[in-house]
Amino acid sequence: MVLSAHAFCPWDGHRFASFELVCPKCGNPRSRSQKLNVALVGGTGSHPRALERRGESSRSRDRQWRKILFERQAFPDNYVDQSFLAGLRKNENMTVYDFWTVVRDSVNVTLQMCVVLLFVMVFLSVLEHRLSTKALLSFEFVLLVLGFLAHWVFDPQFRARAMLNGLKLNVLLLIALGALAPILATLTNAISDDTITAMTVVFLIIHVGFHDYGFTNASKNRFQAPTSLNAAIFASVLLASRLCSNLEVFALVFFSFQLFALFPILRHSLRKYSIRLSTLFSWLFNLGVCLLVGSQSMAGAVLMVCSAVFITFVCPFWLLWSHKFKDEINGPWDEAVPSTRTR
Repeated sequence: MVLSAHAFCPWDGHRFASFELVCPKCGNPRSRSQKLNVALVGGTGSHPRALERRGESSRSRDRQWRKILFERQAFPDNYVDQSFLAGLRKNENMTVYDFWTVVRDSVNVTLQMCVVLLFVMVFLSVLEHRLSTKALLSFEFVLLVLGFLAHWVFDPQFRARAMLNGLKLNVLLLIALGALAPILATLTNAISDDTITAMTVVFLIIHVGFHDYGFTNASKNRFQAPTSLNAAIFASVLLASRLCSNLEVFALVFFSFQLFALFPILRHSLRKYSIRLSTLFSWLFNLGVCLLVGSQSMAGAVLMVCSAVFITFVCPFWLLWSHKFKDEINGPWDEAVPSTRTR
């Protein structure tokens, strides 16, 4: 039996170099390994090549890359294994939208623009004395009653106590507006009309841009857009200060409160009650405002229709078209997200 043919350690499969007398892995001397190899060859009839293959398989297991940091491996720090991208995921969190669903939801944006246009049209009618103050106050009273009744029907949680609290709030608001009307009428006497117009346009744009569309779409139950509401009320105060009498100021500011503060609550209740009814109401409201604008300015009506078509149809198509360029990459290299769930 030739001892030099057995060049592997039987404990860990290390292949001895010609100058090695001790196994660098397990520490056993080479002479002892030779004796054990001889015993294995003589006792079991194993061929030296079998032990060589066993040693090579053991070394391949030792050289297999593992994604760990607590152990030193025989690879450089910038080594990238073929299995590194096995956990790659693309667009995992992308939401797939339906075109008509996006169109239906975008109608709320057009509706809010029509609310602003309705307020501006009422202001111009009062300013030019085409709409009397008594007619406007009567219209506001009818809207208030119809709004409470509709809210009563659409929202089952809105019962006698909630209605009583709402009436108290409106009475307090009417008293406060009646007391502040003389002050609001002379609030901007020292400011030019051009400045008032520019400020009004800016604040109404802020109102439309920061409006809580999630609340009017009934995706959440609390109105969280104080910036939008404050901008609309401030714009209405600026316009009301250009009116002649205190009663006109009172009527216009209260009308703005109904449009910008109470009307979103009614739209929220209607959307929760029926999506189809809410969509139909939005289209009819937009059509009515378009006809009102067209009765005063055909160019304004055309501009309004073009804006509504762009927001309601073109923007949803643009959104869905841009999704094919979305390429979000996720994988095991992402930052860990802690779970804050409470038991």
